[in-house]
Amino acid sequence: EINSDTQICLGDGAPLAVSALPTLLISALSVLPDWRSVVSMDFKAAGDALFWVGPAPEASLGCSELAQALGLDDARLASPAARADQDYAGVQAAMAKGLIASAIAPGWGGAAAALARSALAGGLGAAVETGWTTAQWFTEAPGGLVLSLAPEDAEAFTALVPDARRIGTVTEAAEGLRLDGEGIALAALDAAYRGNESGEIRT
Repeated sequence: EINSDTQICLGDGAPLAVSALPTLLISALSVLPDWRSVVSMDFKAAGDALFWVGPAPEASLGCSELAQALGLDDARLASPAARADQDYAGVQAAMAKGLIASAIAPGWGGAAAALARSALAGGLGAAVETGWTTAQWFTEAPGGLVLSLAPEDAEAFTALVPDARRIGTVTEAAEGLRLDGEGIALAALDAAYRGNESGEIRT
């Protein structure tokens, strides 16, 4: 259990004690037999195929920053899909066979932010077409995975994860990140990421 206590100063300099509710913290450790089998989040090569594993993201923004910025009264929280265990077992088998080049689970910021992080980490772009709504792109619904793999491994991968959906291709850095036709240069994306700014949200 974590107890978080801090003290801040108000505008007039008066101190104010702030205490968060006790929070349960669960940690886990495991033995990794071979570190070379670890799959990282960074894109590896232009031309690699991009796959989404899991059902299409639920359009549930759960009172997130984006929902507030867009003026959406969306308090719904998504739940993991029933087939998550089956999908993950297939992904684990594909990793064991060395088929997966990169993998990332959308967390904060949803699938859009996950793709941005993988692009920045690998210094490569991506062209993705899904037909998702803005809410689906940014929902933090659990259960999905974004994977990249060499195109020649796609057939073997889909045999292990038959419900996986091909959503795009890793591209050269100069092409930037394009999601359903909306694009941004990697330099601009990197500046926003490092500057802790998302820019103006336009509806």
